[in-house]
Amino acid sequence: MLINMKEMLTVAQENKFAVPAYNIGSAQILTAVVEAAEENDAPVILAIHPDELSFIGESFIKTVIDEAHKSRVPMVIHLDHGGSYEDCLKAIRCGFTSVMIDGSMLPYEE
Repeated sequence: MLINMKEMLTVAQENKFAVPAYNIGSAQILTAVVEAAEENDAPVILAIHPDELSFIGESFIKTVIDEAHKSRVPMVIHLDHGGSYEDCLKAIRCGFTSVMIDGSMLPYEE
């Protein structure tokens, strides 16, 4: 089941458990992470870095969304360390349920 990060972390905090995040840059890694999460009845964060998104393409995100919807455990699709506002908008438009912008390379004032 596909949920957003706020829902995931609220449940995790209330029930005092951690949620692992795995970068899924290929269909093989996606399959392994989804199978392991379901075998362990454990929620998971499916993380994709903007560089991976550029390489694997937006069509792969449709596969990730489909797998998350079919899963019986909660899953979040997370943009990991987006480098810009545009990265985050692209991820949201693709169907990510969580985004993070990494401003660590920006001047402090920004």
